[in-house]
Amino acid sequence: MNYKFFIIPCVFFINACVYSRNDGILVKKIMIDDNQNVGMVFLSNVNYREKKGSEVGSYIYCEPSKLVDEKSNLFPDAEKKSITGVIDTVNIINENLYSYNVFLEKNIHYDLFEYGSIYTCQRFTGSMSWFLKKSEKFKINLLINNSL
Repeated sequence: MNYKFFIIPCVFFINACVYSRNDGILVKKIMIDDNQNVGMVFLSNVNYREKKGSEVGSYIYCEPSKLVDEKSNLFPDAEKKSITGVIDTVNIINENLYSYNVFLEKNIHYDLFEYGSIYTCQRFTGSMSWFLKKSEKFKINLLINNSL
């Protein structure tokens, strides 16, 4: 029996599920309002407003670092203590550098600092085929005005 017809599609499927790239994300500013929503200004070498193929939108997802397995990628979950925000507006600084303002809201009600001020974040881009493309993980400290 020839297994090539089964194995090759599986390799492409697995590769699409774990696609990741280095976005060069650099957090420049963190602001927290009275409702513990987080405003974040960051730079990236990727224009998230340019959609490729079946891509539908990008967002930032963060969890308290004390709850994160550092060896694994994050997996967005609306039931976890986390903050999420859609990447909407882009400011072009030059042809390879873009600035973003993102408003991160809590997914469930909890004290934003319950597990400390350090959060592990990742950028996700969804697609019509349900695959999530993701960036490298990066950390933010909610108590200071820049990233770790």
